Amino acid sequence: MGKFISIDEQTFGFKGMHADKLRISYKKEGDGFQCEVLCCNGYTYSFFMHNMPATKKYIDKGLSPLHACCLFLIDQLKEKHHICGMDNLYTSASFFP
Repeated sequence: MGKFISIDEQTFGFKGMHADKLRISYKKEGDGFQCEVLCCNGYTYSFFMHNMPATKKYIDKGLSPLHACCLFLIDQLKEKHHICGMDNLYTSASFFP
């Protein structure tokens, strides 16, 4: 992993039938599966699927399910001192104490 990482949402287009497929009208990929991803240099390093329950460790600390998923992804890093970029979907005062 490089120094600069990012966390964002990723969509995998899917046209078949599946219980976890989401209706996505606002993305070019169309309907499919969504997940939060930790990326570096154009590659996905780790992911957390939207259909999975959020990590209890962070929910119990009062964070939203989205922020709990983000911290789960950061927990997967073996090194420290990364600079993480996120879009405005992820930012809130409770996430950055």
